[in-house]
Amino acid sequence: MKKRLRPGQGFMPRPSRFTQIPVFARLSLFWQLQLAGWGAFAVLALPLKQLAFGSMRAAVLISVFQFPLSLALSAALRRFYLRVAPAGQTFGRAALLVWVACAGVCTIDTGISIPLTRQFGIATRSDLVEPAMYFFRFAVYFGWSLAYLLIKTQRQTREQAFQTAVAEERHRFELLRYQLNPGFLAKSLAAIAQEMNENVAAAHAMTLRLADFYQGALRQTARERPATIGDEVALLRTYLELERLRQHGALLARFAVDESLLDLPLPPILLLPIAEKAVKSGHGTVEEPLEVSVTIQCNPDGLVAFEIARTRRTRGSRQPFAEASPEVADVRANLERYYPGRYRFNVSRDSLRECTTLCLPLAR
Repeated sequence: MKKRLRPGQGFMPRPSRFTQIPVFARLSLFWQLQLAGWGAFAVLALPLKQLAFGSMRAAVLISVFQFPLSLALSAALRRFYLRVAPAGQTFGRAALLVWVACAGVCTIDTGISIPLTRQFGIATRSDLVEPAMYFFRFAVYFGWSLAYLLIKTQRQTREQAFQTAVAEERHRFELLRYQLNPGFLAKSLAAIAQEMNENVAAAHAMTLRLADFYQGALRQTARERPATIGDEVALLRTYLELERLRQHGALLARFAVDESLLDLPLPPILLLPIAEKAVKSGHGTVEEPLEVSVTIQCNPDGLVAFEIARTRRTRGSRQPFAEASPEVADVRANLERYYPGRYRFNVSRDSLRECTTLCLPLAR
């Protein structure tokens, strides 16, 4: 019985399991450039070697054993540069490192090449050829080092620029998410619809708070002047008040804010993800409400400390605000974007409460 083919089955070519990728294409970019560069140099240097050693045969023979030697020594140079990182050193120290590395590699090169030329019976036309060979090979390795460090620096610069652009787009996406916040909006509207039949005054208050929240979120990102601590505090107050109304008093918010800090600039919507996570992962009742406290003060070391804490009661199986959570990753990404290496971020917890603390260098 013949097997019936499904539509198009007999006309689609299958990829062959024997299709091979060229060996050169499977090499890393470094080795592709190595082979292409040293191969081109060996060909271009043939006339010079013919002039120095008197015959094309001698020039080709020397190129044959110098080619793998150059590959090996330049690979050793690369390992040395990866270890000492000249790009991160001062100019004088970097120049000294490159100079010493090229001199050492060149000494090994000529220490192998000159005995080999003698062993193969290749004579030079002048006694100056061998000293000239040293300085010529030194110049070649020095040029290779400059090209390698330049390409590596450019690639690192492009990678950093790409990572910065990705972080910027991710931050814009986070801002847009909090401007829209569809999950929060859906829950709020559902609560308002439910209250419309039971408590019109509560529904009215929730509607006003919801409008204030979205107006505050839009104002933080859609204006010319930078957002301030006062803007963030107002947004937190509105959010926590709306959650208190939605949970029928099972949430209690406390604020202890130094009013002299309210005009300091602060990245938009920086603290809201922490407060949102604290509310979502916590659990409270009308008799024992979940307490969320926001404290903002200036430390003796000059850093401004932001502390968001909640009582240690977890809602069901929800995880606390852990270091590995996506919210922590987003907050850290924003901190690295605005205060690279100049902030402190800490999450602590005990049997009574869980606390997230940020310390930022804000100019007063």
